[in-house]
Amino acid sequence: MEWPPSLSTVTTAFGILITLQAIFIAIGIVTERRHQSSKLAWLMILVLVPLLGLLFYMLFGRLRPALRMRARREANEVFEERILAAGERGQGLDPLNSLPPALHAVASITRRTSGAALTEGNSVDILSRGFSKFAALRAAIEQATQYVHMEYYIIRDDNTGRSIRDALIEARSRGVEVRLLIDGAGCFYLPDSWLRPLREAGARVATFLPIRFPFLTSRRDFRNHRKLVVIDGREAFLGGMNIGDEYSGYGDDDSAPTTWRDTHAHVVGPCVAGLDEVFAEDWFYATHDPLLRPDPAHWDTPAGDHIVQVVASGPDRSWPTFQQVAFSVITAAREQVNITTPYFVPDASILMALQTAALSGVAIRILVPGKSNHPLVSAAQRGFYPELLDAGVEIYEYQPGLIHAKTLVADDRYSLIGSANMDMRSFRLNFELGLSVIHESCARRLLDDFGNDLAQSRRFTIEDLQHRGPLRRFAYSAAQLTSPLL
Repeated sequence: MEWPPSLSTVTTAFGILITLQAIFIAIGIVTERRHQSSKLAWLMILVLVPLLGLLFYMLFGRLRPALRMRARREANEVFEERILAAGERGQGLDPLNSLPPALHAVASITRRTSGAALTEGNSVDILSRGFSKFAALRAAIEQATQYVHMEYYIIRDDNTGRSIRDALIEARSRGVEVRLLIDGAGCFYLPDSWLRPLREAGARVATFLPIRFPFLTSRRDFRNHRKLVVIDGREAFLGGMNIGDEYSGYGDDDSAPTTWRDTHAHVVGPCVAGLDEVFAEDWFYATHDPLLRPDPAHWDTPAGDHIVQVVASGPDRSWPTFQQVAFSVITAAREQVNITTPYFVPDASILMALQTAALSGVAIRILVPGKSNHPLVSAAQRGFYPELLDAGVEIYEYQPGLIHAKTLVADDRYSLIGSANMDMRSFRLNFELGLSVIHESCARRLLDDFGNDLAQSRRFTIEDLQHRGPLRRFAYSAAQLTSPLL
């Protein structure tokens, strides 16, 4: 054999190596536990741009569930019985039996896919202004006597972030246990100068899926997108707001609007037990500390008359819970469905559910940002507009800025509030958390917010799409092709 090898020999060997690697990757894509449309999209990229597609897949496409999810499944096994037991404490008769058939089906699907029982005796307060949310959160931390459990996707080193950190430090000085779980991607740029005072005060801080090599692993799949605080097992905060000045949404006087609008929930009652166990499961995954502590007695204490079910989803579970819950609610609705989401990139099942409901006479209204912080997502969601508008779905684009709330309200009685967007990343790749609430007052409160947001929004019509011109309409359709990857 000639040595050193000729350029043609090296080129041939390199081509064979790349081809073999592409074949093995294609086999892996076909056998991965991902949505069929996502598989087809990645296979098309590998075929159309082999070398570049191979590089993109290695950087952004690999799921690697065996490596990433093994410890997560261990956490599920440790806590599955505890989550169910916590959710069913102090209920008496199963509240499922008191629900109408449509909501009974939704609650059953939530229970079977998320593993959470339906709980009575809860109180849910909607917080649609960031200033109010952070003020209520600080006040609750100041009243903590046992522990504060907190996990967030994003925490900023700004006025809002430092005020929450200082409240945690003050709680720790009173002897309160403080545990903070941050996501490795969302908090990648959170400086150690923010975390150090917490650790020095005795708080425990852990990172969910830390990023070791930013240029190779800084992808957003399998991220902990949850925003949750549990205090003394008595009350909890969850929803769409991270911790940062932009999430405040309103000025210091709680009246001057800024560019962000979001929704959070403050809940008290038996359902907090299930939320506490979700935190315990996430904490165990990150630290292997099982948090095996006595059950607080107030888990059995009624705080109101809201029926609530915890909705937890993630790539470690057998079912895409948020997607199936949303699908079941849309198909069960008889009068109206109102959806607010910052990122609307549905799959075929959600798209069909929305079209079918609208064609059957259900009033479907979808509220999205007029200008998104992710232009490709904004273009892709507009690619779905024509077939939705043709079915009678009403689409509104919020004008003051970015609407970041993630809510769904159906038939003036059912509400879904949480961290999940209406896209494939939230449905299948991220760890998400929300509340399924069955109560008229909660639905009315969210509908009031929805109405206020619509008053600041512009309805998008077929004529608007036609006026955008053929090139822009082509761009929307082309961006829509990337939706399985967004």
